[in-house]
Amino acid sequence: MPLNRPFANLSLETPPSSRPGSARSGPPSALYKQESFDISGTNTFSADDLRIHGVKGMADKPSSIDEGPSVVLSDLAREKPLGRGASGRVVLMKHKQTGDLYALKELDVVADPDARHQASNELRIAHSHACATDHLVNLMDAFFVDGKICILMEFCDGGSLEDAFDTARTGVKGLPLGPIAMQIGYGLRHMHVEMKQVHRDLKPANVLLTASGVVKLSDFGISKQLDFTGALAMTQVGSTAYMSPERLNGDEYGFTSDVWSLGVIVLEALLGSHPFEHEGKAANFMTLYSLISSGTTPPPPEGTPPELADFVEQALHVDPAERPNVDELLHGAWLGPVGKSDTRQPVLAYLMKAAAKRLAGRIAAA
Repeated sequence: MPLNRPFANLSLETPPSSRPGSARSGPPSALYKQESFDISGTNTFSADDLRIHGVKGMADKPSSIDEGPSVVLSDLAREKPLGRGASGRVVLMKHKQTGDLYALKELDVVADPDARHQASNELRIAHSHACATDHLVNLMDAFFVDGKICILMEFCDGGSLEDAFDTARTGVKGLPLGPIAMQIGYGLRHMHVEMKQVHRDLKPANVLLTASGVVKLSDFGISKQLDFTGALAMTQVGSTAYMSPERLNGDEYGFTSDVWSLGVIVLEALLGSHPFEHEGKAANFMTLYSLISSGTTPPPPEGTPPELADFVEQALHVDPAERPNVDELLHGAWLGPVGKSDTRQPVLAYLMKAAAKRLAGRIAAA
């Protein structure tokens, strides 16, 4: 598919933003360090080491992609939208011959500078982990078509953790919180230890489930790479509702900022609503900042096992220096025993139970 003529032979320079409160205010992060992008008349998108050749895909594919069957964009048919964000949308795609399903994230990189940076960062991170862990969503390929970078990813057919929370609120009991938190921890540990990456946007919508019971982290577009384990970062990007106190305050932060986000997710599951909601609605920034910085986090419900309550207390410590790292939590009193058994089967059983209830509801309504 030829590149539209207006986009041919463009070289795009991205000036740093100085707008107060913008995602790029403060010192530059790894996400925004690439300042120029080239778009050629051959339908190629280039940014430093990243090259995407139109419908042919990435020039330097991860080894896991090269070993598998090649998928080109023309092999895929659009099924339905899966979601939409500020910079683009995600569409469910179906292979015309095999019937395999994929998720395609489309980002308008010509019109939106933030989308260019997000796409570049996400592709670099997804490329670097490839299939090294089961708990990060896998990149299949990326294409550059009509001014959009189209990132082809595996489709997680169990929905998101946000969907699972909604299902639990409708009365489907037995959400396997331990196995889910354990698998989130596995994904974070790989990012923190092996990749030296802070996720920076860990929230239920970015935790995906598969029909086989695997829990995977997604959306690495705003992740930040730290040069060494003790390094610290700055800048405010991500969803404020799950953001740690040090990040809300604009202070330096490290890997334990993701631990805070995990703690909020676990507490949300226990309470049945976000811990910092106000009158049933998400708290605004000032209310959120006041509640979190003052340490007024709601306690877990009465009857919560002490080891689980202790997990929440540790993960939600206001002082990041007092917060444990992910590995310490994985070996702690709550998750340590969980990791000694199969963490996928309980998730699979819950998804099957939820699906059965949905089916029963459709039959009753027919």
